Amino acid sequence: MRIFSALSALLLLISMTSCESEMTLQRYFYEAHENNEFMIIELPASLLGSSLNELSEKQRETVASVRKVSALIYRDSTKSDFLKQQRKIINEFLNRDGFEPLFAARMNDEAQVSIQVQGAIDQIDEAVFFGYADDQGFILARVLGDKMNPAAFMELATTLEESEFEALTQGLLKDVLGEEEL
Repeated sequence: MRIFSALSALLLLISMTSCESEMTLQRYFYEAHENNEFMIIELPASLLGSSLNELSEKQRETVASVRKVSALIYRDSTKSDFLKQQRKIINEFLNRDGFEPLFAARMNDEAQVSIQVQGAIDQIDEAVFFGYADDQGFILARVLGDKMNPAAFMELATTLEESEFEALTQGLLKDVLGEEEL
């Protein structure tokens, strides 16, 4: 009976230590909610509302493929060790969780941005934007959708004239903040 108790205790200990899960994108966002140093923005696609009226049918379909956008912003550039640690953690879980690079750029050795995706290249279910500059902080944005097409988003970005983009963002801001806040 003592052997059974010892084995049970050992298995319980092993299962408890193995349950300490590795960092994931979902967990990182969850834990950031507990940290007041992060600015958190979450927008369901339904907030676009009337601002979509200015778009063509194809452009509306492209935007409608997005369900939710969440962003974490960290702006304290004085904590360089923390920033380096967070960059390492984020890059590790993005690589481990099967995100595929779609785009990456480095600007003047000061800032770096990347877009990584999950899903088929023409039907993305999740996209992550990660950008940082050592002297400014970082942003980690998560876009959840249903069969999002990156080519359609690129086309949307290039076809929108500046005035249409301003109208779209003004409409979104009015829906989120209300008319009196603008």
